[in-house]
Amino acid sequence: MGGGSGAAGLAGATTEGDESLASQLAQAKRELARRDLLLRVAAHRARSASGSIIALLSLQIREMRDPAVKAALEMTRSRMQAMGRVHQILEEEIDGKSVDLGRVIRGVVQALAEALDAQDRRINVSVSHDAPPILAEAAVPLALVANELVGNALRYAFKGRDRGRIWVQLKVDGGRLTMSVRDDGIGISEKTLAAGSSGLFLVRALASDLGARLDFVRSEGTLVTLSMPSALAV
Repeated sequence: MGGGSGAAGLAGATTEGDESLASQLAQAKRELARRDLLLRVAAHRARSASGSIIALLSLQIREMRDPAVKAALEMTRSRMQAMGRVHQILEEEIDGKSVDLGRVIRGVVQALAEALDAQDRRINVSVSHDAPPILAEAAVPLALVANELVGNALRYAFKGRDRGRIWVQLKVDGGRLTMSVRDDGIGISEKTLAAGSSGLFLVRALASDLGARLDFVRSEGTLVTLSMPSALAV
């Protein structure tokens, strides 16, 4: 009698334990679904806000007569468009925690090439990538870095030239995630590197935030490499 009662009690406890575990798993799934929904809503609102700002900037650019101010506004608009591209993709991603970096960078580069008339100037811009998805919080700074580097190359690397090429490469190598931007233009000057610009200052600041190493090489153009811990990859 005692043995049977003990077995029944054990079976009952096991059943209750299974039900409790199932309940906890169901609750965890509900929390994950809620969090993913909140992330998508946040990304949508951020993109909507970016769109409004971009529209206002575009209006100011059309009305601006001062070339220096107009150029500054165009660069600001370009940065907002890069962030908007990330938020758009985050809305579309399944889990909202990671993002396809290749898709982000390709979109940013394509928008820049169109805005700066790369095709009419016979400047070929290509993106190759062999990198896993990355954490969503790392996507915006990396998109901004690509936006600055490719934008600088399109604006300044081919002055006095009737054609050129820009290569963007993403890869994981030696346990590190690497993004490189190379052009076959006139090459960035030592003076520019030393003095810096708002764009280079932003690139260096973003690299520091990512814990990344930033290298500039002048050889038949300019090569900029950003190397960071692959822990940013998912």
